[in-house]
Amino acid sequence: MAGSHPVAFIAPASRRSTPSNVPCRPASVSFIFAHVHGRKGVAAQVDIMTISEGELRAATAGSQQEASKYPPAEEIHRREVIEEDKTRQKFPKPLRDLLAAEEKPDDSDLVAYKDYVNRFRDKPDPALLAQLLAHAHEDTVRYSMMLEALMLNDNSPGARKWDPAKRKQALGFLIDALRATKDDDALYSACIVALKSLGGGKLKLTTGGASVDLEVIPQKDGESTIGSHADHNPELTKKIQEEFRRRLKE
Repeated sequence: MAGSHPVAFIAPASRRSTPSNVPCRPASVSFIFAHVHGRKGVAAQVDIMTISEGELRAATAGSQQEASKYPPAEEIHRREVIEEDKTRQKFPKPLRDLLAAEEKPDDSDLVAYKDYVNRFRDKPDPALLAQLLAHAHEDTVRYSMMLEALMLNDNSPGARKWDPAKRKQALGFLIDALRATKDDDALYSACIVALKSLGGGKLKLTTGGASVDLEVIPQKDGESTIGSHADHNPELTKKIQEEFRRRLKE
């Protein structure tokens, strides 16, 4: 039977669905309204569709019970900010300060994050790199991106370019910090950043049953990384540090 009818959907628009550094109104929802028509056995056609965003509010204004059960967006946002701050407390400083800058609410332009990167480049901090690599195994992708933002000019748009002497100093700190890594992925990612900072090249070393095999090839539009693996092993890490220090002196 032919006919037409409206269809409405309410979809959550949680700020958790976006990166922590991209602001999104907490507790907001997307309202999708569509007017469709069709008949049985035939795909319906959409005549009108509107999409808007808003917030669900208590049905009874002033109801303490509903306010407690369905807190307003501002309250949920406040609680989330407090919870994020509590989560960061397990990290030592200065790593905690870097995470706070990266997670700062309502900072879509990453002003706080870029400012932190600039301050690090003005005064490289060995403690930050050691702490960053010590926790890299907890979220390798995220921590690798932060390490690249700190160390590599092309990975931190908006930040100041490195002073060559200070960059060399920071690279020395990074090489020292390799011993703080806890697993293969963390060591591998740190070695890639170190190789890029050195201008590329191969790193192929073996000691006992452990080995590292990777290569960074400089190109006009960036670097091409060819990697195999990096085994986390104290003796191998020591050899990697020695090789990187040798190249740093060249």
